[in-house]
Amino acid sequence: MRKIAFFLILTSLAFWSCSNHNIEPQQLAQKIYVFYKNKKSIHYRVSLSYVYKGQKDTLHTPYEFWLVRNNNDKKLGGLCWIKNYYRPYIIYYDLHDLYIIYPSKHKIRKYYKVFKPLVTYTDWTDIFFKPQWLMTYLTKHIDQVKTYDTVVNKKHYWALEITQIPEKGYVSKIFRRYLIDPGTLTPVYAYGETYLNHGKDVLYEWLKFSGFEFDKVEPGQFKKKFNQFTKKWPVIPYNPENPEQIIDKMLKIGQQAPDVTGINVFTNQPFKLSDYFGKVILLDFWYSHCPPCVRAIPHISELYQEHHKDGLEVFGLNSIDPADSNLVKFLHHLNAKYPVIHTQSSADLVYKIIAYPSMYVIGRDGKIAYIEVGYTDKSFARLKQKVLQLLAKK
Repeated sequence: MRKIAFFLILTSLAFWSCSNHNIEPQQLAQKIYVFYKNKKSIHYRVSLSYVYKGQKDTLHTPYEFWLVRNNNDKKLGGLCWIKNYYRPYIIYYDLHDLYIIYPSKHKIRKYYKVFKPLVTYTDWTDIFFKPQWLMTYLTKHIDQVKTYDTVVNKKHYWALEITQIPEKGYVSKIFRRYLIDPGTLTPVYAYGETYLNHGKDVLYEWLKFSGFEFDKVEPGQFKKKFNQFTKKWPVIPYNPENPEQIIDKMLKIGQQAPDVTGINVFTNQPFKLSDYFGKVILLDFWYSHCPPCVRAIPHISELYQEHHKDGLEVFGLNSIDPADSNLVKFLHHLNAKYPVIHTQSSADLVYKIIAYPSMYVIGRDGKIAYIEVGYTDKSFARLKQKVLQLLAKK
């Protein structure tokens, strides 16, 4: 309860300040620049919690960051090794290419283009890599940066609020608020809002920082660790494709649906897909940190509740998230009404899953009848229409 209470305070900090001597934005920007400009590396931990569109998400994801600044790097600002302990995966940037290492899937994905943010816009990586950024931003957008002194739980902090309006792209607005320790000039807590899809979707996030260390990271250790992974697992280049191109590489309509086994996360009972052949089946391959996957869950639940009596079975297949109580709480908060099955990564491989969410509709004959990749209102309407057509065929 104390953690939730603090997050509520952090969210509402914009409405109050507890000091008559507020620090000015230029002052704080200068202090951050002077402190960080000569730091060569940083190591710290982040606990991330988030909410999609007002729906409470109880998944708290721990990350660990190792960053080494390189002023000649124009893409990101230096080397990075970031470990996600929940899924898990590792992000590695070597000043040329970006890699995501998936230990559970025994593969490494290579990206030729560095995507931002690596984790979240509020994760402090941009401040460390480019400490002059805030000073530069202030010269053009002084009205979009706010600072003030505040006291929370009898502790004094400097609050830093930054609002950014990207000129183009899927993200339309970014807001972040940090509580910074005046003694160490490191963030302790942060709150962020990322507005997506022209503001139709909003990602709310809370971060707790800890364990800051400076100038203790050896740059060579990243390459050494990475080489250990490449000796065991393949490096697969990422080639962005549209849904139609992805579907072309998946199972074909008319093909017999492969059998899949797993464990029902709600009941802990074993699951076997072939036990349900003879009914119309919707398979949804998803994972929790995928925004379109999460947006789809309430609509899939509604479809299941309306037509389960007519012979529709729905199963959410998840091989990425750990099958623990956090996942169950997450699904309860989203009011998921259909069975969710924890599978092995082999299920994704046999169904040739390339992107998430991916949905297969299986007819009563046990064969693939329809495929959809991604989630939009229009794409789900097409899928629903196909499901209703199959249910009408007795």
